[in-house]
Amino acid sequence: MQSYLRHMKSDGILAVHITNRYLDLQPVVAAAAAKLGLSVLVVELEPADGDVFCRRSLWALIVRPERAASLQAAIAGARPLPPRAGFTAWTDGFSNLLGILK
Repeated sequence: MQSYLRHMKSDGILAVHITNRYLDLQPVVAAAAAKLGLSVLVVELEPADGDVFCRRSLWALIVRPERAASLQAAIAGARPLPPRAGFTAWTDGFSNLLGILK
């Protein structure tokens, strides 16, 4: 995540596609963002009725905290994603897939 952030403008958005049928990736993204002092908004996109090409998707929008409120107001249905209590942030040396099974 730090590699992406080095290239992001101060008012930029890092959009992470976290749709997954078997894993709940929300706590992973929330913990990583919190560790870097960032905020996360979650946006669920639903396809229009009869749209055979689009599927439901879940996105995490990672932004600097001062940008979160204005972005939430601008995007219908965006909600803050706080870190999950007790969830240990993943690192290059630690991850726990069993902890995020649906």
